[in-house]
Order: sequence, then C-alpha cells, then structure tokens
Amino acid sequence: MTPDNRTPWDFLASRKARNLLSNAASTGKVESSDGETRKLEAGLAEAECRFIHRMIRKNPIRHTLEVGCAHGVSTVTICDAIQNRQGSFHRAIDIEQSGHWRGIGAANVNRCGFRNFELLEEDSAHCLPRLAHKGETLDFALIDGWHSFDHALMDFFYINRMLKTGGILVFDDAANLSINKVIRYVEKYPCYEIIGHVPRRPWSRRRKIAHTGRLIAHSISRVLPRAVSENLMDAVVTDYNPQRENATLVAFRKTGEDKRDFWWCPHF
Repeated sequence: MTPDNRTPWDFLASRKARNLLSNAASTGKVESSDGETRKLEAGLAEAECRFIHRMIRKNPIRHTLEVGCAHGVSTVTICDAIQNRQGSFHRAIDIEQSGHWRGIGAANVNRCGFRNFELLEEDSAHCLPRLAHKGETLDFALIDGWHSFDHALMDFFYINRMLKTGGILVFDDAANLSINKVIRYVEKYPCYEIIGHVPRRPWSRRRKIAHTGRLIAHSISRVLPRAVSENLMDAVVTDYNPQRENATLVAFRKTGEDKRDFWWCPHF
C-alpha cells in the first residue's frame, strides 16, 4: 500500500480556509461572530470535504447550494472550490443559523473572505419551492439538512427540479437509515447514477452483524423471481449494496431530463 502523505486540508486553495478548518478539526472548537468559543458540534470530516472539493474542481460547476450550514465546514469548502470561477455563487439554507448555530457558519465564510455566498435563513420546505418557482438552476447541491426521510426526500424533490443535466448531487450521512432509504429511491431514477462515495471506516459491530444478515437475505432473494422477492422483501435486501449502505457521503450525477411517467413507482 502506498503511504498517504497528504497534509490535512491541503486541498483548499485559500490559506485562511485551510487554517480555519484545520484549527477547528484539531481543537474541536469554533468561534461565533461575537468571539464566543463553542464546541464544534457538526461538520463534514476532512476526507468528506476533500471528496466534495475534488468533485467540484473536476467539473464545470459554478452555481451551488447546500441544505444545512451549521458551523460552515462544508460551506467554506464549497466556497473555496468555486472561488475564481466567473459568475460562481453558493447558497446555504439553514433556518437555525442565527439560533442554535449562533451564526458561526456564516461568520466562518466571512472570516475566509469569500463574497460569493448567500445565507438563506429559512425552512427548506419554504425556500426550495420558491427558488424552483423562480427558475433557479444548479450545478451542484449538498443535502445535509433535517434527516427524517420525508424532509430529505422533499429537499431532493425540489433540488431535482433545479439541478442541470450533468449536475452533481451529494447526500451526507448516507448510512443513516432514513437518508439511505432516500438514496435507494434516487438510485432508481432513470436520470441519476452514483458516481462516488466516501466509505465509513471502521464498520461498527452492529453494522457488521446487519451486513452479514443482509448478505444472506440478498443471496436468498436472488434465487427467487424478481416479482416474488420484491413483494416479500425490502429493497435494502433485494438491492443490497455494501458500499452504499456503509458510506458517509454518496454522490450522484444527473444524466438527463426527468421523464418518469405518471405511474412510476420503483421498489426501494
């Protein structure tokens, strides 16, 4: 195995961004706009940010959006990735930014000197339909907001309407049961394909047991007619994918227009 000699956060172009996120990750502390030190409660890991940054840099992405800003780790990463691209702009939707998160995410973006950024402090259930109705378009989106199945699916529903063909969609916390179910649903769309993921390491004992059980059930499902297995078993068994099921991030590319018919209803 080739040693990994990369310096953490070295993929960020901005020195201010590198220093800010490296310090937050190493100390577990962040600072509010009024100078109060608080615990880093939420934020993507360095490997996840590296993955997103590379995805954006490898593609002609200019207009980006994320649901969920929190302490701004992913927000700073995305702003750094699109900086210096003409007409680039990033929006973050977070109804709790000034409340629970004490404005830290937006403050960190400002500390890094990024100006191609707008915070929308609203419920995504209200904000996303308005943006879609206005005809906004996206090249990239990160879904990392409220983690219940219905909220995450709602975020996807409207983002799908705005995401351009060729655009990239990323789900965070992909191993979460509710988010994973949304991912299995999106995977069935004829106009989306999985293009990458960040693995969770190591697997927990509970996940190892679940993995073994699902592999056995998946093997049984394969000897049954598809129509029978889909009526008897959940898609987590019939379409079991160990990489997807134990990933922290999963990325999709939109490959075409959404042309599903009136009766479209996949087994997921």
